Amino acid sequence: MRSIAERMSNEIFQNSPNAILLLDNSLNIVEINPIAKKILKVENKNLSDASISTIMDDTTFKKVIENKKSIPKQKVSYSEYDYYAYRSIIYMEKQSALLVIFTDITEEENRKLELTKIKENTLDVTQTIIDKQMRVAQEIASLLGETTAETKVALMKLKKVLKEEKEV
Repeated sequence: MRSIAERMSNEIFQNSPNAILLLDNSLNIVEINPIAKKILKVENKNLSDASISTIMDDTTFKKVIENKKSIPKQKVSYSEYDYYAYRSIIYMEKQSALLVIFTDITEEENRKLELTKIKENTLDVTQTIIDKQMRVAQEIASLLGETTAETKVALMKLKKVLKEEKEV
């Protein structure tokens, strides 16, 4: 029964859509699944016993080891890998190890960034349109002012002519 559980556990580890790493208490990589290797661009490297610091910052992992407290579902980004994820670091006291699981949210984050760009672009276009409308309104007001003044001058001349005619 135990060997069946171990085989299933290994199958899950190998085929999980999540990146999974197992680190010892010195923060050396004990196991890394294929998805993690692909994401971290180390498919062709043997990382057994390599320090986690060779592929990413180890500060948070050190804190988990020191405090012996897990950190569940922390949002992280790795710009060098163009990768966003929810990272869970599980402290395994009996094994004196860390289980690290990355759930990929890169696609969602990229969609959010794209939506933000679209919103910013829409704001810029709207501002440009408002600025144009203000200029046009000012030009119309100016033209109306000019024609009103011209009409007033013409009306004053007409009044003067009519007044002079009456006097004659």
